[in-house]
Amino acid sequence: MDANDPNDCRKEAFRLAKEAAKAQSPDHRATLWDRAGTAFRRAVRLEQQLLLSLSAIDREGARRARVAHLKLTLDDANRMLERAESLVAGWRELMSERQAKGDDVTSYRELLSTFEANLEARRTARNLLRQMLTDAKT
Repeated sequence: MDANDPNDCRKEAFRLAKEAAKAQSPDHRATLWDRAGTAFRRAVRLEQQLLLSLSAIDREGARRARVAHLKLTLDDANRMLERAESLVAGWRELMSERQAKGDDVTSYRELLSTFEANLEARRTARNLLRQMLTDAKT
């Protein structure tokens, strides 16, 4: 992984979030979530730095470019969050139907746990982006 590549940092953040979802120890899970958040924030900062280096020296132009980038990234994050929410809701419904039929839903529960962890990672990413956008506007 290239620590200066925002795409690599973003991939690392989601890899850590997935690993956190599977972690048995609450302390280990919390550490992984923290590392995922750090990697995600680094990716966004690197993207912002890239925008700043490409934009003119005009500070207002750079601020507008940063805000525009964060808005686009937030739009993407909202779409991914909606998909994750839909997946979790659908999976819960399917699991309930299977359980009502008397089927063993152990594997369904395990997958649901992974989907919920992914949902939480996406929600956290969206919230971080919201805060970063608010900060960038001021």
